[in-house]
Amino acid sequence: MEVFKDGKMFQDKVDEMRAEMNAKEFLDVWKRFDASVEQLSDDKGFSIVVAVDEKMGIGAKGTIPWRIPKDMAFFKKLTTEAEKGKVNAVIMGRKTFESIPPDFRPLSNRLNIVITRQTDKKEEGGVIFVNSLESALDKARKDPNVDQIFVIGGAEVYREAMIYPCKVYMTRIMTTFPECDVFFPQMDGSFEIHSQGEIQRHKELLSFRFEQYIKK
Repeated sequence: MEVFKDGKMFQDKVDEMRAEMNAKEFLDVWKRFDASVEQLSDDKGFSIVVAVDEKMGIGAKGTIPWRIPKDMAFFKKLTTEAEKGKVNAVIMGRKTFESIPPDFRPLSNRLNIVITRQTDKKEEGGVIFVNSLESALDKARKDPNVDQIFVIGGAEVYREAMIYPCKVYMTRIMTTFPECDVFFPQMDGSFEIHSQGEIQRHKELLSFRFEQYIKK
């Protein structure tokens, strides 16, 4: 794919194409290009939501080894609040879905999309099952009732999602939980810090803060 560094380079390329083609050929190519740009602009972006300890741990034996009410409230508010008449989509792997306590599963007032290798599952109890992150994003983006899209775990789903441009909402817990056996992938230099909140405390035992990163 050719990359244009500025508008003049782009215009020069258009003029070159126009000179080489007849009017009908050029119009056909331009219509296809215009449609592609429109599709790209219509695509909904997505955000990653995660809480990590000092060593990027995110879970232990299928559970989250900490309980911070402010973080839970932040997660609920972020992933639930949507444009009037719409809902947000939350995308997760099967293990993450099954780690949610049964009384809270599926996550209410959100479209739950679960990635699983069990290809016989399509929809069950209001939950949509797909076999890849790409399919999950496609489902969410094509649903006119979906406002924002959030990827909420686990580690493999995060790793795949981090290939794409996205925003990361991270709760950074300033201690280590040795029991963690699942870890958030390291963010490379393509992720830039966008904001960093004040350090907060939970019962004088845990310090944490909310951070945002952007990958362009």
